[in-house]
Amino acid sequence: MISAISPKVNNKCSSASSKPSFKGPLEVLTKGLELCDKYPMVGVSVIDASTAIVPRTLVDARTNGFMAAETFRRESMGLVVNCLMPSFVVLGLAKAIQPLTMGKEFKHVDMASVWANDETLNKFSDIYKNTKGSTEKRIRQFTSNILEKIEGFDGSGKVGWKSYAGKTGDASKKLADLILSPTANKKETKKVLAEIFAGIAEKTKATEVIRFSGDKKAFSSNLSELLRDTVDLGRRFKDKAVSENIGEFVKRSSKLLNRKSLVGMGVLIPLAMSVQFINRAITKWHSGHDGAPIYKDFGKKQPIQVHKDKKNLGFNKIIASAVMVGTTLLTNKNGFSKKLFQFKGLFPTLDQCRWIATATIVSRMLASDDNSELKETSIRDIATFLGLYALGDFVAKGTGSLIEKVRPNVKLLSRETLEKAPSSIIEKTKYWFNNTRLKSFAEVSQSAKPYRSLCQLAHLGSSMLVLGLAIPRYVRSCTERKEARMLEIAKAQQEFAEKIKAAQNNNAFSSFKASFKAYYQK
Repeated sequence: MISAISPKVNNKCSSASSKPSFKGPLEVLTKGLELCDKYPMVGVSVIDASTAIVPRTLVDARTNGFMAAETFRRESMGLVVNCLMPSFVVLGLAKAIQPLTMGKEFKHVDMASVWANDETLNKFSDIYKNTKGSTEKRIRQFTSNILEKIEGFDGSGKVGWKSYAGKTGDASKKLADLILSPTANKKETKKVLAEIFAGIAEKTKATEVIRFSGDKKAFSSNLSELLRDTVDLGRRFKDKAVSENIGEFVKRSSKLLNRKSLVGMGVLIPLAMSVQFINRAITKWHSGHDGAPIYKDFGKKQPIQVHKDKKNLGFNKIIASAVMVGTTLLTNKNGFSKKLFQFKGLFPTLDQCRWIATATIVSRMLASDDNSELKETSIRDIATFLGLYALGDFVAKGTGSLIEKVRPNVKLLSRETLEKAPSSIIEKTKYWFNNTRLKSFAEVSQSAKPYRSLCQLAHLGSSMLVLGLAIPRYVRSCTERKEARMLEIAKAQQEFAEKIKAAQNNNAFSSFKASFKAYYQK
């Protein structure tokens, strides 16, 4: 076995043997997956399209065209409302409420387009308060102090940024120059930040889980977000009105952040809950029929009307919705706090996605036309929820663990705490689930990227197979079997009714004939 080879071989031989020889399609696929990792909006869209929208539409097309169309709208609208729309809604709200929240003193300072959360505002303002001198000196101290105090995890439980200590001067200078430049536009800012990120990532292999030295908990932002917020807040801190009253500025900015997030979620959750009702109305408009298009004869003039199972439907909807909310609570490890509602980028946080998705799924349950549709919705969407927020990640991590055993020189997993790893099997398993994650593409070496792609492919493949094909086909087969039984019963009932009617007609005719004959015999 490969894993049994001793690691004490010649370095050159070891490097050559562990270097992947993937060429062609996998190499192209790796670059594509890297782009998805680099641009989350693209990544989420690709993942959702490949694991839900396309396969589920194809599965439901076997039932009827109305079902396929509704499925396509349902899954696509879910992607837009749950993932793509939220931050744009919040950005618009922030611009609307900023003048009133920031007041006359800071009305000229644009905080609506800043995504820093409360923790970042407080941490960075404290760092800036401890700087002295001219504006330029304070900004250079500000960027230097941030980078020198950051620690990260390199995948083996060690503080990866320790090896980069003292070498952040160039990155610090670039950040300060970017903040102080009066002409730097968005394109230039994005380019410089990408260069700084790439340089630090190459040196440290630690970009996703970071913390400030002396802190016990990890910082809520990753390296990319930290660099972005350093520039955004640095540009605001250098403003004279802000620097002279930074405490009041942070207070008002925090108020703006919380208001835009709470109002944004207050708009998004009702919108998410209305999506399926809108979708069902579109189906009715197209087909001219009420109800769910989950039956093969939907939209046609049926010779036999199947009696829909609506017994205790309202109560069953409440139970299904409660199970969905309970599932969300179990997967939400961070509990409830104002951080739960705070946006920190153009994508909602994982916790926010959970609750927006929960509202969407509950709306689908409440919009169910009968118990068959409710059963389909409950099984399919709760399984999807678990797959997106738990099971898929386990598959990817499991693949990474297996590759690391087979290829000891390939590092794909990151252990996110500095505590000593537990020794018992139960504690090791718990540690693996809670404190181990798959490293991002930026955190792995160039030679390990194809292996990182295999982990992502395992995630996508399992999601497509289970969530996109197996579960939708299973719930649809359950409905089809139930429909077939109901059709048999309805057909038998109709045939029996026709026989009774025929018998009654025969009896009535015989009675009339006998009466008519008796009358003329008289």
